[in-house]
Formats: sequence, structure tokens, C-alpha cells
Amino acid sequence: MADYETLRAWQSARALSIGAHLLARGHWTPSSAEALDQVRRAALSIQLNIAEGYAFKPAPKWKYHLRIALGSAYESTDGLHHLLAVCGAPSEKILPLIAEAKRTVSLLRGLLR
Repeated sequence: MADYETLRAWQSARALSIGAHLLARGHWTPSSAEALDQVRRAALSIQLNIAEGYAFKPAPKWKYHLRIALGSAYESTDGLHHLLAVCGAPSEKILPLIAEAKRTVSLLRGLLR
């Protein structure tokens, strides 16, 4: 039996979550602390909501968790754009995370269809 770890959306969300955590760990400054923490928590929320919701599949609660994950994916994307503008972290660290966040959004939208 397949589980949530086989879902490409979860795999993408996990990559984003790990990347956001590493970004926060490597580029923390007092002035960017809140934004880095928010992005890190939003990215982790995507991964965890996919996993939690999978337990309810195919019940409506599965889609409820996917919608929460999708909202967190949009939040992560916007937060990363904000960090790109103000954080001081190199764009080559943030741009791949933005691409992963957008990929996660796309995969979640596909699951919701």
C-alpha cells in the first residue's frame, strides 16, 4: 500500500521545508528573523498537512488538509519573494526555493482537482 511519502506533492513540500530550514539556519540576522521563521514554519506546514490529511483519504477531510497545505505553499512563495527583496541571502539560495514552492503549489492544485 502506498503512503503519503510517495506523493510528489509531499516530496516537493519536504524539499522546500528542508531548504527553508537550511536557509534560516545559514542566513539568520536579527532584521530577517521573523520572515525567515515564518517561511520555515509555512513550508513545514505544507509537508505536515499533506501527511496528516492522507490519513483521511478519500474523505472530505483529506481535501481540507490539502487546501491548508495549498495556502501554506502560497504563503511560503510570497515569503520567499519578500526574503529575496530584504534578507540579504544570495539569490542563488532563494530562487531555487521559490521554484520549489511554485512546483509544490502546482502539485497541490493537481491533487485538489
